[in-house]
Amino acid sequence: MMMRLTDKSWNFLQSQQVYSNTSILASDVWAKRTWSELDSLSIHLEFDSPSLQPMRQGDQLLVDLFIDSLVDQHTLKWLNWCRTFLHAVTLSDIVNAEGTAITLDAWKGIRADYLADRYQWPRTARHSPLGLWHSADLSWKWQYSPSTNTLFHREGQIWIPSEPTSSTRRFNLDLLPLPVDTVRASVSVFSSRSPSHKSRVLLHSTGPHQPAKTHAPPSSSILDLWHQFGSLAESGSHGWVPVVITIEGSEDRLVQALLAGNLCVVSDGSYKAKVGTACAQILSEDRRNIIWITCQTPGKFEDQSSTRSELIGLMASLLVLEWMAQLARLKLFASQPSVEMACDGLIALDKSFSEAHLSSSGAQFDLASTIRALLRHLPLQRNVEVDSKAQAYRRLVESTGQSAASNPRFFHEPVSLFIDGVKSSKLDQAHIMELVSLPALRAYWSSKDRLSEQSIREVDWLSLARAMKALPANLQRWTPKHISGMPGVGKFLAIWNRSATSSCPRCSSCPVEDHLHVPRCSAPTAAAEWSKRHLAFRTWMQT
Repeated sequence: MMMRLTDKSWNFLQSQQVYSNTSILASDVWAKRTWSELDSLSIHLEFDSPSLQPMRQGDQLLVDLFIDSLVDQHTLKWLNWCRTFLHAVTLSDIVNAEGTAITLDAWKGIRADYLADRYQWPRTARHSPLGLWHSADLSWKWQYSPSTNTLFHREGQIWIPSEPTSSTRRFNLDLLPLPVDTVRASVSVFSSRSPSHKSRVLLHSTGPHQPAKTHAPPSSSILDLWHQFGSLAESGSHGWVPVVITIEGSEDRLVQALLAGNLCVVSDGSYKAKVGTACAQILSEDRRNIIWITCQTPGKFEDQSSTRSELIGLMASLLVLEWMAQLARLKLFASQPSVEMACDGLIALDKSFSEAHLSSSGAQFDLASTIRALLRHLPLQRNVEVDSKAQAYRRLVESTGQSAASNPRFFHEPVSLFIDGVKSSKLDQAHIMELVSLPALRAYWSSKDRLSEQSIREVDWLSLARAMKALPANLQRWTPKHISGMPGVGKFLAIWNRSATSSCPRCSSCPVEDHLHVPRCSAPTAAAEWSKRHLAFRTWMQT
């Protein structure tokens, strides 16, 4: 669903645009049809679209080069497959650091290990190589003997053997690591490949680079970051922050505890009468320095649950931890400190920190996927004090008569589904199917003069759905067939070639048995059966 315009610097997600404004810029393909359907149903997706930017002067997007080369569709498909497998977006991803030649690894279909991935790539398996040669191809000028590790070069009618020699461009990797910020203008980028010997790296080429631009100084405190992200959330774009954050003791000592791996997080949620709240504390081991976090659980009334309240407490804690990591980034070096987390909600912990696959149609998918995108840590203990705080805040929310908190797209949430401008906490497939099929279904039955628009609005469909689900499976299948006039009666048995005649098998007065004849059949056996059923129904109503 990604679309690029003529301006090669403009990338955007189709479903996040207003269809009536920008659809004319898109080709008439299946993606545009899907976009049109989503727009008609007031459905849109939101996620951060990566900006495909060149990495150096003169750089180009590979897809642009492929298209400019006027290759056919089949070739373009395989070129794009190779590009995806190599995790390559621009020309710089497959050339050496000097920018003079395509690397040998790219030609051989080996992903470069000297570039960090800038995007999340789909899983792409390497294509199987060609099979064995049918016979030795004597037109090749080079042959290799694995048993003797010898190359043979053909000169006329003779083969000249060559033995491997040592390389002067091989380097050991036994030095101590340095902080990222200590390596600056004194180095040049280079392309390389790690050989089988893990302590060595083979240098291919080097190239100059421009020093990174300096940025504005970072925020100096957790509360500054809280206000900064809170302003972003209130600007109408997206994002969520806790309602209240207070700090007891020293913020610097809390950051030091994070760096030392001595930080604890305790979180708990409270839920009652469709109102959910959560409270969490981030504290040092001596419990003298504490960050208190309080929030209301976002989402619609039907989304609220005790598990969702537990999850929002965990997510709020991880969000503040990320802010603390930003403040301490210059001190982190290569180490990543661990944090112990405590929560008495086993389901919430499992959704947040287990390795099990998250289903987009599962309950609380939006929170669980956001938490997994933030951090992964293990739980500990200590929960009583936080639980009382969460309950106290829930009682405060109830006393004010506040409705359910809005459910925006969270910071770090991978993808969000919006229906009629309201974010869904999960992919509700039944609701999506209803949005797609219900208008056409209503129009069909209105055209049959069976149900008018007015009568459709007067039916209690939710109660009817509960009644249908309470029926045995065979009656659930039979009832809609009978109501629609297409059950297994004589008329349709004859049409389906299941019977030689369409007449009623009970009486001889009906030459064509349809669904309306069934309750009106005058045969004695039919009348006896109806009397039996009416008596049972009357007895059930009176008890």
